[in-house]
Amino acid sequence: MTDAFEALAKAMILYQIRATKSTKLPLTPQRKKPPKLIFLDVGLVNFQMGIQTEYTQLKELTDLYQGRIGEQIVGQQLLASLMTTPAKIHYWYKKTGSQAEVDFCLSYRGQPLGIEVKSGSKGRLKSVFEMFKTTRAKIAIRVYSGNLKVEKIYLEKDSFTLISLPFYLLPRWQEAAALLLSFSV
Repeated sequence: MTDAFEALAKAMILYQIRATKSTKLPLTPQRKKPPKLIFLDVGLVNFQMGIQTEYTQLKELTDLYQGRIGEQIVGQQLLASLMTTPAKIHYWYKKTGSQAEVDFCLSYRGQPLGIEVKSGSKGRLKSVFEMFKTTRAKIAIRVYSGNLKVEKIYLEKDSFTLISLPFYLLPRWQEAAALLLSFSV
């Protein structure tokens, strides 16, 4: 299976996002944990599944897939926005009493940056909080169906800034992160 997925990645059908449990930079991939697969063309996936009609009639982007299409869209956008440099996107995890997992994690301006995708306008961020406690990152991004929001989150006598980006503002994630990092460092 590994060879098959490697071939699909080389053919640019999908991108494999490796896990990391790094607490500081550089983020090192964990090869024993299975990769998250980001298909590089969601339209082909929808066509293959025969759901084009249902997809075009959705009121909420994430209704049909219960949030899974949101991760695909965010993954594609991150890859597209990092085309000038080799993409080193991971997902972050920590095995505690339960599994904490942040959908995407990358090195951004010398710091780990967690990006969590939520399927609606609400959602708990326990994994993001766990990542902050472990890495002490200055900012995190939530991509969701709500309004643009920036809030300071206080945990354990320290804080980080949470940027809540609606899906339609996702192409501007780097601008938002750079602006907030310039104020918080």
